[in-house]
Amino acid sequence: MSVRYQHGYLRCMKRKDGSSCWEFMWREQEPSSKRVHHTAVIGTAEEYPTEELAQLAVNGLRMQINEARNRQPNQSIHCADLIDHYLHTK
Repeated sequence: MSVRYQHGYLRCMKRKDGSSCWEFMWREQEPSSKRVHHTAVIGTAEEYPTEELAQLAVNGLRMQINEARNRQPNQSIHCADLIDHYLHTK
């Protein structure tokens, strides 16, 4: 079973009371290969009037979701890998 980085999906939803809120959705795969869908409310449209601001607000949650995927526990990092990463993200 391959572990994939979760980018998730951000959407603006209308509520029953007429207000709008930002929701972040992602899915995870359990060891039994069953997919589990998750949803988290990020904030209201008044708090985050643009999608860019809502994306910035969700970055912390995205990092938390992908914490186990960011690096394998026994994987060593070589200096050449760091240099390649620096050159590509520069």
